[in-house]
Amino acid sequence: MSDYIRTYTGQKFEPADPEPEAIIIEDIAHALSMLCRGNGHVKTFWSVGEHCICCAKEALARGLSDRMALICLLHDAAECYLSDVPSPFKKTLPEYQARENTLMDMIYERFLGAKLTTEEYVQMKAIDRDLLWYDLKLLLGEDPQVAEPKLQTVPDYTVRAFQEVEQEYLEMFYELSGERPVSGTKEAAGTAEHENGAGEPRIPSGERVEAAGTAELRTERLLLRRYRPEDAEALHRELGTDPVMFEFSGWNPYATPEMAQETVRRYIDSYSDGHFYGWAMDCEGELCGTIGAYDYRDDQIEVGFSVIKNCWGRGYATEALKAVLEYLTEQEGIACVTAWCAADNIGSRNVLETAGMQLVREEKDGLALGDGGLADEGGLVVEGGGPSAAGDGLSSESGGPAGADSGPSPESGGVAGEARVYDKRIYEYRRQASE
Repeated sequence: MSDYIRTYTGQKFEPADPEPEAIIIEDIAHALSMLCRGNGHVKTFWSVGEHCICCAKEALARGLSDRMALICLLHDAAECYLSDVPSPFKKTLPEYQARENTLMDMIYERFLGAKLTTEEYVQMKAIDRDLLWYDLKLLLGEDPQVAEPKLQTVPDYTVRAFQEVEQEYLEMFYELSGERPVSGTKEAAGTAEHENGAGEPRIPSGERVEAAGTAELRTERLLLRRYRPEDAEALHRELGTDPVMFEFSGWNPYATPEMAQETVRRYIDSYSDGHFYGWAMDCEGELCGTIGAYDYRDDQIEVGFSVIKNCWGRGYATEALKAVLEYLTEQEGIACVTAWCAADNIGSRNVLETAGMQLVREEKDGLALGDGGLADEGGLVVEGGGPSAAGDGLSSESGGPAGADSGPSPESGGVAGEARVYDKRIYEYRRQASE
């Protein structure tokens, strides 16, 4: 038996030892248009390609950049080569997950020129989860057990010929990437010239380019520093294993040692991007919490933090948040920093208000969270327990439950649980006008 698979365009692709040159967009578009969502356990055929197209359209409708839409279009591209494994089973296959992550990094580097930043990963997963809600409801007849997400687009589950889906996928790719296909045989696929020079795809980012990113910050008692690989162990031990730490956040990125390592790896990989903000709170050499900011657009960014339980009541979260708010607005020039928390999370409310953030509105039953994720029997998973639970939850430093700061949500998901609904309080901090 050979060690490769023969792709639609005739490539010899070795899943265990992939080569970037063998990754061809025509292969991806063709295969995804033929693969069915939910392991086939759906009421009518709905391809992975259709899902990816819907995610890309939703990204554009939300005003995100062409780059983010392209990320959404490609987010399931590894299934072209590895097929898909139902998420409840995938969680038991760490080697498969590692190979899938490696292949996705390779795909993004080939078509975007770089791996995803944590901010980009979080935005993509939020859209993926929101569209998944409708798959569960309409294709599987499942009760997603969380509030219906607010989409800017309307999914249309009308069955289409795979050729039509394949063609639309390719057209979206060419439009979003700026690439143009080379005319001729399909063996020439993947060798398209780029409008701004060979091998340099033109992908508008729609983001600021002057940002410095995660700079080291010092307060009276804390060092806010970049993450290190060895932080993963402490994050899993101190944050990931205590359920109370995530009562007000629907997603635990440190739940297992492997998840913690992958999360920290993505943080560290993202430091090359000047628009990534993620700090470890360090007090005299000991990790005491995390704080980060993400989802930058329209001169606005969102902040989140966590404090290790044995450090509650010391004012660390307030001290760190004040420093980060000043840095983001005064040094990075961001006009508005936002945050949200459950109305029941008194500790986080106190932190936000003491740090100078202003309450702008409260949404009745606006926050629906689950215990790590909601799984169905058809192979689809609602990760993070809610359509907006992308690590947004805020922690308490006064004895209350804690949440998570921004970061990537690994594919491994979490344990299914009962949804919890809270009123949601939304805060903001605005840059002070110069005199």
